[in-house]
Amino acid sequence: IGDILRNEWGFQGAVVTDAGAGVALHKEHRRVADYPEAVAKELASGVDVIVDWEEGAEEAYARGLLSEHDLDRAVLN
Repeated sequence: IGDILRNEWGFQGAVVTDAGAGVALHKEHRRVADYPEAVAKELASGVDVIVDWEEGAEEAYARGLLSEHDLDRAVLN
């Protein structure tokens, strides 16, 4: 998201997920071990607003999966 959307196209708005995207990463696509890891991956990819936040961000940060940089960027946007 960051490379193309923000850098090449100059988009400066907020990037929002579809409802259920994080849950789908974990349960349907099996790309991550659990929901907190899905939240961390979404934010690291450049997403700013996760529709189905649930408490995954807090746990992801506590476990070191979510960087302060990605969290700050998402909050700023």
